Amino acid sequence: RLNTLRTVVDRLLKDLKQLDDAVSRRLDAATARAEALGAIARQRDAFGQKMIPLVDDAVFDLTLALDDFDRSAPPDAMARTLKTLADVKFVTAQGLFGLLAEINFVGGVLNEIGQAERAEQLVPLQDRFTASAAKVRKLLALIEKTDAGAAGALKPIAEAILGYGAADKGLPALRRAELAAHGAGDKALAAASRIAEELSGEIAVDVSNAETQNLITVGSLGELIAASKQQLLALSGISVVIALLVTYCVVYRGVVRPIAGLTRAMGRLAEK
Repeated sequence: RLNTLRTVVDRLLKDLKQLDDAVSRRLDAATARAEALGAIARQRDAFGQKMIPLVDDAVFDLTLALDDFDRSAPPDAMARTLKTLADVKFVTAQGLFGLLAEINFVGGVLNEIGQAERAEQLVPLQDRFTASAAKVRKLLALIEKTDAGAAGALKPIAEAILGYGAADKGLPALRRAELAAHGAGDKALAAASRIAEELSGEIAVDVSNAETQNLITVGSLGELIAASKQQLLALSGISVVIALLVTYCVVYRGVVRPIAGLTRAMGRLAEK
């Protein structure tokens, strides 16, 4: 019986160890995920701070070029000016606005990845991130052709943000590990609960058996006491009989009868 209880306890300790390991992994992954989300937010703020003056400059240059456009210039000169505006000034401003919007979209997708409730949700989110990351890099390449300085200032921050979306070691991997640890913890907790109930049942059986044995023991003691009382009563009766026999044998036969016989003999002598 003791071996059975020891086996159940060992199983319970094993599941509790698995639960502890799962909780530790989940906490580590959750901490890393929170740090990653915080870092992404800081990088987005830094990107915005870099982007604002660049956009202001691009818009100013485009406005200034439009103001300086000479409508009385020869057609060829007007065509060259418009081409420059379209291929450089306008492209730079458009690229910066598009990059800002795409980085904001990437940040939103990363936040969704970090808050995903099921591992199945990570696959489409990862696909959206991959597509948006490709657009970010394309826009950076486009801006680099028209404004290398702006592209050089923005590219390191943008790549740092995109790095958090890496499937193998970025935010998706952290969230996937956290969800897996959560599932393992739930499984271990359920198993430990079942074993705890089993152990409780085994102990309840032992307690019931012990109580039954106590009742049997108490009953046996009661029967023994009753038998002892009967024996004492029997011994008392025997003692009384023995006392009567002793009285008869010792007192009556040893004392009373001889005296009675002597009295009768003396009476006969007196009559003579």
